[in-house]
Amino acid sequence: MKIQAIQIFLIFTICIQSCKNSEEEIIFPVDKNVKSEIILKDMIIKLPSRMFVIDSLLIFQDVFAEEKYIKYYNLKNRELLTEFGHKGKGPGELVTPYLMYVDMNSYEVYIYDPNLQKMHTFDIQKSSSSPDQIFDLKSINKKDTYGPFFVTQPDNHIFYGTGLFKEGYLVAVNTENKSYEYFGKFPFKPKGTNNLNISDASNGTILLTPDKNNLVIATDKFGYLACYGIKGNERRPVLKWELHLSKPEYRLDGQRIVFSPANKTGTMNMALTNDKIYLLYQGEDFRYYTSMSDEYNPRTVMVFTMDGKPLAKYHLDKSAVRIAVDRDENIYCITTDTGYNLVKLKLN
Repeated sequence: MKIQAIQIFLIFTICIQSCKNSEEEIIFPVDKNVKSEIILKDMIIKLPSRMFVIDSLLIFQDVFAEEKYIKYYNLKNRELLTEFGHKGKGPGELVTPYLMYVDMNSYEVYIYDPNLQKMHTFDIQKSSSSPDQIFDLKSINKKDTYGPFFVTQPDNHIFYGTGLFKEGYLVAVNTENKSYEYFGKFPFKPKGTNNLNISDASNGTILLTPDKNNLVIATDKFGYLACYGIKGNERRPVLKWELHLSKPEYRLDGQRIVFSPANKTGTMNMALTNDKIYLLYQGEDFRYYTSMSDEYNPRTVMVFTMDGKPLAKYHLDKSAVRIAVDRDENIYCITTDTGYNLVKLKLN
């Protein structure tokens, strides 16, 4: 009887696990191969950072360029309009600048230096290389050793960011009352590890929707996606939903989290409209995470509603590293098959 009871228990456990796995399978109503149309060919870029498309204007960054690292292109005429930026420690300069966001409403470009913890903003319509505003996040008191690494555009006087934090997965930096507030739970939390190691393993892309009503986070080392609604006068993020596109596979080396070679990588890049999420999803084995080979770059775009409902999965005809979506929900990618090309996906 004891053996029979154990067998029944094992069968029950397997059934429960099987049901659980089937429930976690994400089915997209649209799942198809798509072709791409080249808009800009053989772009002179060492390594593209985030990019944004607003009103036929492409804005992107060449991360490794020491000068003129921010570039504006007119997509109708397919020509370079302007380029600016000089890395350094002088007035209006940043040492390690990253293009974080372009606001479709205010036409402001946000460039952040995670080492200096400074944010510079530029008005697109001025085409000026001098920042209109400078936000110094380093001057704000905090308990963590590190400040935010990825940030998004400010919600009035609040910046949301991710980084190496002891007290939470995400942070809201209030530049008005000079405070840090932590929120969000770690997507996974192995016993015996410290929060800095978990935070490092859970890092990824963070963006606010253009209307600033939702905050979306997608991890790059495994497939976690979460959406927070921004609530109340204090603009506090509240978790609306979360999805595991793939669960982390790892081992522990003391308190350090070491991802296994079979772990599936997550989102390389993300774009948002007010009601949709667009993920450039890698999904390759972790052993190829830092590979420079075009073969292992993403070829999948996943689309979700802002309520977490899967809408479409597009399989690209070329590998891509960056994604942007314009007001009309046209999808653009920077592909890597023969140099860097800007393409527009043909969905019909």
